[in-house]
Amino acid sequence: MILFIEPEACVIVESGMDLSSEQTAELRGLAGSRDVPADVALRARIVLWSGEGRRRKDIAELAGVAPLTVDRCKARYNDDLFQRSQAQRWRAIYKAAFDQASGAEHADEVTKDFTYSRGEAEALIGIAASLLRAVPAPGL
Repeated sequence: MILFIEPEACVIVESGMDLSSEQTAELRGLAGSRDVPADVALRARIVLWSGEGRRRKDIAELAGVAPLTVDRCKARYNDDLFQRSQAQRWRAIYKAAFDQASGAEHADEVTKDFTYSRGEAEALIGIAASLLRAVPAPGL
């Protein structure tokens, strides 16, 4: 089993998006505004729900859209984040590594058939070790 320590600068939201307080405030403004088109408000709600850690299926049901639409809204929002701080970039790397490694121990519908070659497992171990060196844990 591969364990990850969650450094202070790397908050992981399970199955969700990593949103800063500024991003959350902006999205809440859009989601509640009567001055933006309905589709923009809906996309903002979808991204917010993802940031809260809600599952893709649940977000799709809440929004009344297909799960693929949820994926597209999240991808479009991520594409719009062309400028990220260094901490946000580390969080993105950390989350990607965490997501890949967490599939090794789960038996849900998405990850039940995940298999890892020796090379892939070694790569994940190397990534975890490198992140532990590059992103200091709280109190260290």
